[in-house]
Amino acid sequence: MARARNGLDIDAIAPRFPEGKIGCRIEYRRTVGSTNDLAKHLAADGAIHGTVVVAEEQIAGRGRSGRRWFSPAGCGIWCSALLRRDEIDPGRILWLTHMGAVAGARALESACGVAAGVKWPNDVVLGEKKLGGVLTESSFAGSRFQYAVVGMGINLLAPPGGFPEALPRAAAAADTASRPFRREDVLVALLAGLNERYEEFISTGPAALREELCGLSTTLGKTVLVSTSDGRRIEGYALEIDRTGALLVETAGGERLSLGAGDSIK
Repeated sequence: MARARNGLDIDAIAPRFPEGKIGCRIEYRRTVGSTNDLAKHLAADGAIHGTVVVAEEQIAGRGRSGRRWFSPAGCGIWCSALLRRDEIDPGRILWLTHMGAVAGARALESACGVAAGVKWPNDVVLGEKKLGGVLTESSFAGSRFQYAVVGMGINLLAPPGGFPEALPRAAAAADTASRPFRREDVLVALLAGLNERYEEFISTGPAALREELCGLSTTLGKTVLVSTSDGRRIEGYALEIDRTGALLVETAGGERLSLGAGDSIK
């Protein structure tokens, strides 16, 4: 857990989060394939709750549905948090994705002055531009929760040469930041936000998180194109985010769809 020259100052971050908190142990790497994959490997080896993998660069970063996550060196926050302290039933895992997206949006607001929102279920956005995303992967033994890994990527600086043409919606927070910031500031704000919301989620359930998510949502009240997990493509109106974290959509014909983790929208 050493500070890397010209990299994130990890030594200044770790002491802020005591044992039992997310960030109490930080595994720092210059380059990894995927921070989520390393976090899962560490979980299998017995890593404690709150372990966070942080990398300067991912060469095989992943988003939802196996999409590649562009993670160039020194340009963002690429990290994954291991959560294993408390029992969580499978029906509540989607809330961990929402928790990551809300914490990411709030971290950009507090550290950079960027008024980010959340596009259901996992994108951190500014208008139509994508600043970040969340990938949650979990492990159960039968119905018993073992651990979850909440992976986050946040674009802070535009990469040399700009974003690839294949990512027309990608944007960097620095392009619209209202004040100077350090990447360490964003990471600290992100970890603090994850801790606050996870504690509340475990203690009292998702009600407060749902209220905050709805307030940040750029999806509600809009017409969306739905791609369902069973291959259907449907247009509908985004009505609400329910108590399970699902998005309720109504089609022009009056059909109501409850979208879960395997569904996506445009």
